[in-house]
This record gives sequence, structure tokens and C-alpha cells, in this order.
Amino acid sequence: MDGKGITTQNHECIENKMNPINEVAFREERQAAIDAGLLPNIRDINDLIADNPKLQKPVISGLVREGEICNIIAQPKTGKSWLILDLAISVALGIPFLGTFETSQGRVLILDNELHESTLAQRVPIVCEAKEIDTTSLGGKLFVDCLRGRLVDLEKMESFFGDIEPGKFKMIVLDAFYRFLPRGISENDNGQMMELYNILDCHAKRLGCCFILIHHSSKGNQSGKSVTDTGAGAGSMARATDCHMVIRKHANDGLHVLDAVVRSSPPVKSISLRFDYPLWHPDEAEPKLSIPKSAYSKAQTEQRAKDVKTICLELEPGKPFGWVDVKNIIGCGESRASNIIREGEKLGLIEKLKLTKRKHGKKKTMTYMIKPTTTGNNNGNEDVIPPLQTRNNNDNTHGL
Repeated sequence: MDGKGITTQNHECIENKMNPINEVAFREERQAAIDAGLLPNIRDINDLIADNPKLQKPVISGLVREGEICNIIAQPKTGKSWLILDLAISVALGIPFLGTFETSQGRVLILDNELHESTLAQRVPIVCEAKEIDTTSLGGKLFVDCLRGRLVDLEKMESFFGDIEPGKFKMIVLDAFYRFLPRGISENDNGQMMELYNILDCHAKRLGCCFILIHHSSKGNQSGKSVTDTGAGAGSMARATDCHMVIRKHANDGLHVLDAVVRSSPPVKSISLRFDYPLWHPDEAEPKLSIPKSAYSKAQTEQRAKDVKTICLELEPGKPFGWVDVKNIIGCGESRASNIIREGEKLGLIEKLKLTKRKHGKKKTMTYMIKPTTTGNNNGNEDVIPPLQTRNNNDNTHGL
């Protein structure tokens, strides 16, 4: 039989628009291919509804079900492996994941392609102790295989998955997914990655379990991207999965934000997380992503330009002033006042005069003046500040 479940001889007859050599055998083979899911099977919608009264059972409530695939994406060295151990233990024992997502108890298999056996053997008891769980309670429920250094990939594991009995595992974890890519396969190739997800779909359907794929995000701040655009590699990786979960930096130091896009459950609300070694915990802080540095810098620059205009309208042209005057007008500290003055210099609206000594101290301070042509008294026209685009695009000296 060929890849479509029909003998090569009969397949050639179809292509040549000839009657099959053995019509009975052909129909039997075609039905076998349909039953195996290798060929389309046209059905009446009412029959489909009658045969599927319920969704597949959830493994992690609200996130992933039996027969589905879930990506978990985060930056390298964020603590993904600790999160996965917590998840695996939660499903193995049927306890809530992160105290938020209910789980369906079942056996879990972790296929770890990054950690050595000794490392994983030390980490599991650490997580169990933090969760106040007896490690022995995981016997017969949590299974592992450390594949690092054994050059194992998804193509070589076809027979491995084929030997697993359906229903044996509730969840199979591949950590880290990029290390399971066959030689010559690029994570940036949409077609190649789609093929791998198709293979995993076949395994998940036959085994009746979900697959959890641990993957990394690309370099840099990820908050400017949509959830499905987060993650290194081809876009088909997010499209082919049933749950695409991402963990990104929170606006507050020490926190992260968990977001997920799901296929067969209601939309998932964002939650804030904190990593208190060795466990991740939900945090009550508003799930607010950190602002990318470029966007933050642009917003700061625009605000400083507005502040420059304000002091140009308030201060007398040609009269010396210092950062204290700017502080009093804007209502800010010395650092921000100094940044505003520097912005005014770059815009050509403020001129540096000289260093002067303070009356009651030895510390010197710089004085400046507003250039006469930049005041708001030009025939009543106050909008005389040049637009930001007039600045030199090569000037990257302004700070945050």
C-alpha cells in the first residue's frame, strides 16, 4: 500500500481513469484507509453530531484535551523545566496546576532531551518537597527518559510511539522540542514543521493523550508581539497546535505574564506569575507586559519634547535658568529635569551658557537659556517647536 492506504497498482488505475483491476479489493482497501483516517470520509452533519455528543476529555482544564497538542513558550533559562515538572506532577496526581487549572489524573511521560539523569533525579524531589508531596506517591504515575546525548529525534521515535499502548499515558512531554527535530529540518520552515505536527497529531490521536512541547521564544522583548507570534521558528508551529501558551516578562521586575490561545475551550484570561524557586505561583498583580525598550524610548522622547515646549513658554528668552527651574515648572526630579534640558538642546531650542557655583556650596551647576526665536510670543503663535522628525535620526545619545 502507498501513503494513502491504496495499493500502488490500484492507485495507478485511478490516475489513468481506468477501472480498478479488482474493484472489490479496491473498495475494501479504500474503506480501510477511511477507517484509519488516511482518506476523507464524507458524513451527514447529523450523524457527526450524534457520534460526538461531547468534546474530548480535558487533561488540563481550559487549556488542552486528550488527543491535542500544546506548545509552552518562554525565553531560555526562564524556568520552563521547573514549570514542566510542576505540571507533570500535577497531572500525575490529579491536582490543580498553578493552583488555577484543574487536571485529569493520569500517567505522565517526560521525554527530556536537555537534562542529564542526575539533574532530573535531583529536581523532582526538590519540587515535591516544595509542594509538600511524598515523592513515592509518584510511583507508577510519572515516568521519564533522559535522551540527552543519544541523538534521538521524532523520525527515529516512530516505532517507540508505535509500541506504546493506547490509553497508557494521559500526557507526554517533549522537553525541549527543538532537540527532537530530525537532521536537516529547520524550525523556520513552515512546511517541515507542519509535517512534524501532523506526525504528532497521529500519535496523540492513537494514544489518546496530549503532547506538551516545550519551546523557546526568539531573542529580545516579546511583549510587542501577539500570543501566536511569540516563539522561535515557523508560524505554522502556532497554527498547528491546539494550545499555544506563552510566558513573557511582566512590567514589574520578578514577575511574568502567562497568556494562552486555545482551540477547543473558552478564551483564557491572562495571569501574572512569579517564580519562587523551585515553583511558579500566581500573583495578584495586574497581568501587564513589560514595554519594549524601543517603544519606551519613543514614548519618553515624545514626553520630553512636550516638556521642552512647556518650559519654552514659561521661561523668559535669553534669561539664565537651571535644572531647578525646570523641576519647579514640570514638577519632577533632577534627573528628569536634566533630560528635558538635553532634549531642548538637541531640538536647538535651549542653549548652554556656563558653569556657576552655588551660593552655599562648592558644587557647580550649569546654566542655560531659551533661545529668543523659540518663545511663544511670536505674534501669538505658540506652536513654534519643530516636530520630532526634524531631529537627526543618527542621534541615539538620549537616555531612557
